Amino acid sequence: MSASVPGPPAGPPMPGGDGRAGDRAGVEHAALRAESLNSLGRHDQALAVASRALASDPGDSELLIQAAVAHLGLGAPEESRRLLYSAAALDPGSARIHRILSFVALQEGLLAEAVQAGLRAVQLSPFDSLAHAQLARALARQGDRASAVTAAGRAIELAPNSAETHIAMADVLFPDGTRPPKADLARAEEHLGRALQVEPSNAAALNDLARIHLARGHGVRAAGHLASAVRADPMTEVMQRNMDVVFISLVARAHWVLFVMWFVTRQVFREGGGNSPRWVPLVLAVAGLGIIGWVLLRLRAQIPAHLGAFVRGFVRRERVGTLWTACLAATAVLFVASAVAPDSVREGLLLWAWVPLLAGAVLSWVRVGRSRRQR
Repeated sequence: MSASVPGPPAGPPMPGGDGRAGDRAGVEHAALRAESLNSLGRHDQALAVASRALASDPGDSELLIQAAVAHLGLGAPEESRRLLYSAAALDPGSARIHRILSFVALQEGLLAEAVQAGLRAVQLSPFDSLAHAQLARALARQGDRASAVTAAGRAIELAPNSAETHIAMADVLFPDGTRPPKADLARAEEHLGRALQVEPSNAAALNDLARIHLARGHGVRAAGHLASAVRADPMTEVMQRNMDVVFISLVARAHWVLFVMWFVTRQVFREGGGNSPRWVPLVLAVAGLGIIGWVLLRLRAQIPAHLGAFVRGFVRRERVGTLWTACLAATAVLFVASAVAPDSVREGLLLWAWVPLLAGAVLSWVRVGRSRRQR
């Protein structure tokens, strides 16, 4: 959707005209303009437009909704919820207002309130598939899986060709932060496939499909889907964060493979004089370069146009992850150096490789601890 172009400045009412009708048209225009800006992720501008219009007409529920959406996008869910309650007081029969209120409450972790608002939306509009989909998500977060599946199933019955209803079912079957059974993962993947048949570039469906691949340990495939999701919706930061998770998972696997190989070769394959045989650093060097090269080549294949931008964003967002990646690279460099170095320094370089390996292990624990605290 393209941004609306502001209309010409409003002049005085025409002779014989209705000034109130002109004011009303201006309010409606402001609401449409704010909605367009919100859809583009320009929430600060949307809030400015809605706030100016609300100053002249504080009783317009649509302006209150758009202001609430803008506040949510700007990270102020409490203010968003307050505005939605004001809108609901002005228009108590609006299922849309209660549906959005349920969404906002869910973002704040107010699960009982989210379910209550979702139920109210369904009561007001029992044939609204989006209301049932939102109720399903709220019920799933509250832990009532059976009711959540029922609500999502009802949403699909009402709109079987809607991507949103199938995404809602996938979210119910595979909520964030859980490890569902394989059967639920398979069902979730099936519904996401249907959603992508309807909307091949749906960012939410691509993001959820990436989560499924990541849960199965298919990190590179997850990166591909997330890259597509970022291209489809570059304004959504959650896609970028999920890409970070995928990249860190690949770094973790590479790190621990090298860690185990180094430990085994140091403890088992040794010759007289305490020196490792020449083939040990060669094997470690080939393994280090091979693993890192494989990760980079696969990421390059999955993210052909955005790899550089992703790496720069990763360094900015993930300081611990960046240090961990640097440790992995340092380990590979030391392995290569030990493979080509003379015998007199070869063993010392292999011993030094323990330093970044150990540092990477510590950073992995720090990264896991941070992730658990952020849930």
